[in-house]
Amino acid sequence: MAGVRIKDLQDAKGLLEQFDQMQFAVDTVMPDTTQKLSGKSIKDAIGVPKHIHPQDEVQGLPGALEKKLDKAGGTVTGNLTVQGNTHVKNIKVDEFLDVPELRYNRVDVTVGDRWRSPGGGLIEHVDTESQTVYLKLEEGEMGSIAPGDICMGVFHSSDPRDNATSDYDDSRGNRRFTGFYTVYFAITEILDEQKSSFRYEQRPVSPAYPKQFHPSDAMTFVAYGNFSFSDRRTAVYETRTYQRFLKGVNDWEFDESNIAAQFGDLSNLAVHGLQLEGYSAYLNNVYTTGVINQIREEMTPAGPWVNTFTPYRKGSIITFDRAAYIAKQDTSNPPAWMLQSGDDYLQSGDRYLLAGNAETNANTEEWMLLSPPPVDGQDGATGATGPTGKTGATGPAGKNGSNGTNGMIVRTSEWASGVAYRNDQTSTATIRYMDVVTVSSGNSQRIFRCKTSHTSGSSLTTANASYWEEMNNMSPIYTPLIMAQNAVLRFMQGQEIVVQNNGGTIVGGLSGKVSNDRIYPIYAGSSVPYAAPFRVDQYGQLTATNAVISGQINATSGSFTGKVTATSGSFTGTVNASSGTFSGTVKTSNLTATGGTMQNVSFKSSNSGQRIEITSGTGELLMYDGGGVERVRITDGTTEGRKGPQLIITHKGTRNTRVFNTGHGIYGYFENDSRVYETVFSIVIGNSVVYGNYPNLSVILKGLPTYNTGVSGMVWRDGTTLRIVP
Repeated sequence: MAGVRIKDLQDAKGLLEQFDQMQFAVDTVMPDTTQKLSGKSIKDAIGVPKHIHPQDEVQGLPGALEKKLDKAGGTVTGNLTVQGNTHVKNIKVDEFLDVPELRYNRVDVTVGDRWRSPGGGLIEHVDTESQTVYLKLEEGEMGSIAPGDICMGVFHSSDPRDNATSDYDDSRGNRRFTGFYTVYFAITEILDEQKSSFRYEQRPVSPAYPKQFHPSDAMTFVAYGNFSFSDRRTAVYETRTYQRFLKGVNDWEFDESNIAAQFGDLSNLAVHGLQLEGYSAYLNNVYTTGVINQIREEMTPAGPWVNTFTPYRKGSIITFDRAAYIAKQDTSNPPAWMLQSGDDYLQSGDRYLLAGNAETNANTEEWMLLSPPPVDGQDGATGATGPTGKTGATGPAGKNGSNGTNGMIVRTSEWASGVAYRNDQTSTATIRYMDVVTVSSGNSQRIFRCKTSHTSGSSLTTANASYWEEMNNMSPIYTPLIMAQNAVLRFMQGQEIVVQNNGGTIVGGLSGKVSNDRIYPIYAGSSVPYAAPFRVDQYGQLTATNAVISGQINATSGSFTGKVTATSGSFTGTVNASSGTFSGTVKTSNLTATGGTMQNVSFKSSNSGQRIEITSGTGELLMYDGGGVERVRITDGTTEGRKGPQLIITHKGTRNTRVFNTGHGIYGYFENDSRVYETVFSIVIGNSVVYGNYPNLSVILKGLPTYNTGVSGMVWRDGTTLRIVP
């Protein structure tokens, strides 16, 4: 059919149901002028409500416009085509406004949400009985919908009872806007290839969605998730306070696992167990090629909170009840409310008594929590013992690997001109350096790392990106895990630091946790503090199963039950040892040894006056009188140039009497006034090559007195007779 010529569009209604693609020549209000329209366009025109004025009232367009569209207003029945520019003050459109470009005053204002999603559309008509939706699409346009799409729309109802009386957002996807109703539905079936129509089902009633609504004509809807297809479960929506990125949405509501990121006000994440606040960012990962530099007011560590130190200034960082806080403002109040008696805060020992606990009774108006108090984790259940594996064959011995490069020493300083700064990252030298400098800027500091070794100058400041790289500067930071290749810390506090070997096994550490009813702040040689061979408990008691000490040891008392080896030391108290070796100098005021060997050891009963000494080199025993004069010496005779041991007794100044053994007998000498030794006695055993051949035991006494002095036990010579005074 070439076409149908009609004068009244209402007469074409029956034909449009069969001939949507037909072309029609339609008369216009202009004389001798027709307009070519498709059946689809004519059908759209039929949907216009019946006009108030019949068409014959507006025959002759110029006169009709002057008559009906004057300042008093008017109504035109039928289509109105204006070829040229038209200026009007206000336009109200009941259904759709189709324009190729919409120009306005460059300010985009949205009351409600803005969405970006894989699906959605503009509804032209809804059949609520069959629950069928017809989309408004341009010629050739495809609908952006799919089976299983989870959809939401917001529209105004002519029944005020349907419209919300207040705004509502529960952070789970349930939304209400004042003066509008919110409808949720799911697409169950696509009815045509163009995806211009579909059937839907309504969201079931629930406490969060107590009343069902149907979609409405002219409603715009968004598909923010999908029950069936995983590639249609992402969306982004934006309110006036936050922007949220959704992922994996496969239900009417969404939870924490569906929130990929959020920007702006994060307080509504508390619904999902995330205690965040302020206008911030909640993300999965952060990748940056630049610098993260926190702009902040000056913060000052102030130690534990003490009532007498108040007021604390804004930015003060304190510890309280084992947690760390930062002051939001100048304040004299504690981070948590405490029990008081008058103006005094009640204490138990060195801890304040809280009125409740720090979490439920926190002073959040004046203090912000930086780090919560540490919590001891519970020991996990012991797993079942697995079966013993077979012993594998011994593998061949591996080759020794090459020595690794020494680590770099990080040097920190304030930047200055004329300084040789280093970055020895590519150097293989034994000692390597990495320089980090600070540059003061107001109340904060910027931190830079040297990129290339150089000597600083006016043209080689930290502003030269070829030689310096700015480092991230953030404070405070709270995170349950930090992994870093290197760290330079000026101050650090915590409950536990563990040391691992190359295989990841814990071999020592610093800990504030209880281990077998005691805390061991320092331990080494085991992953279990109380079982470590080297450990120091919270009271300073040291336990070490093995120690090599090359320096000086000072102790007031002690007991050694095993072997002790020392090159030097000093003991001012009592030392008890069952065995041990001292190769150096050991000084002690009291020494008790039940066994062992001491070599090259000197002993003195006192440093001066009357005393006994044993020399380490010659092994002689010396005795001194109260004036410090040597009176008795027992020696092996080598120092006197004689053979055999000697007993030397000094009297009358420096003259002495000697008793020594030559191997043939015992001889006694006396040093006379001429300092000549005279033989006093000799006891010879066996044959003597010196004094002749004596058969057995001979006693020789020389210089005996020839008179009786009357002293009991005296031996004197009376001619040829030897007499003894009884």
